[in-house]
Amino acid sequence: MSSESRYKFFITSFFVLGIGGFFALFINETLGTVMIFSSLGMVVIIIISAYSIGKENEIQFYELVNKTKSELTNFSIDKEYTSKDDKLVVLVDENIDSVCFFSRDNLKDGFNINKYTYRDILEIEIIQDGNTLTKTNRGSQVGGALLGSVLAGGVGAVIGGLSGSSTSEDKVESLCLRIVVNDTNNPVRLVYFLKHKFGVRKSEDIFVHGKKDLEYWYSLFKIYINEADKEDEKERNETNDDDAVTTNQSVVEEIREFGKLLEDGLITQEEYNAKKEKILT
Repeated sequence: MSSESRYKFFITSFFVLGIGGFFALFINETLGTVMIFSSLGMVVIIIISAYSIGKENEIQFYELVNKTKSELTNFSIDKEYTSKDDKLVVLVDENIDSVCFFSRDNLKDGFNINKYTYRDILEIEIIQDGNTLTKTNRGSQVGGALLGSVLAGGVGAVIGGLSGSSTSEDKVESLCLRIVVNDTNNPVRLVYFLKHKFGVRKSEDIFVHGKKDLEYWYSLFKIYINEADKEDEKERNETNDDDAVTTNQSVVEEIREFGKLLEDGLITQEEYNAKKEKILT
């Protein structure tokens, strides 16, 4: 019997003994008392079982992560973070400026591996309980075009899944980093730094540490986005310079051709001057 099956068995036994013991008190006080105390004993067993299941799941999860890591090639892990929903692990290789995601839709599934360069990071957004706090995206012409192409694929459906909750202002249920990558098949990654069903106060350590980690990873990806924009700008300037050189060379060649026609007596000086002025203007 698995840990989860034993846990369900103990839960069922607790309710049977507890409710049965209550009614048994009216029939046989001794029997009823024994059943009630037995149900209390089940409470202890349930707590121990729940802890055991948690540890067993944790061990299985990290075994799966390590197995997936062993399948990585040409990637050195310098930074790593596991989403609080256990559905995604983000890894960074600083030597080659690459980002890798282990992702899955279901907790019972294995991880899919996707690697990207830093230039594939198109947009990052901090979301608290479904509300955007801050956002950075590629500002260059190339980056903007890529982002527009990716967003056209229906990313809004994903955003809808992050709708605001009903927790009070001093409590937070989730802190999430939404990452848009240059991948039309799977453009959005959600990394949770806090995910709590009933919410936690902003003064609690779990929120403070989650917020600190979130801000670190947001800053890291913001650097990648800024670097990519700088590269795009540099390439654009180099292209413009090349175009200018090509244009100048073309002008010189064209004037030289008309000069040759003038020397051969095929055009007049006036015609040559007119052509030259037209080329230069």
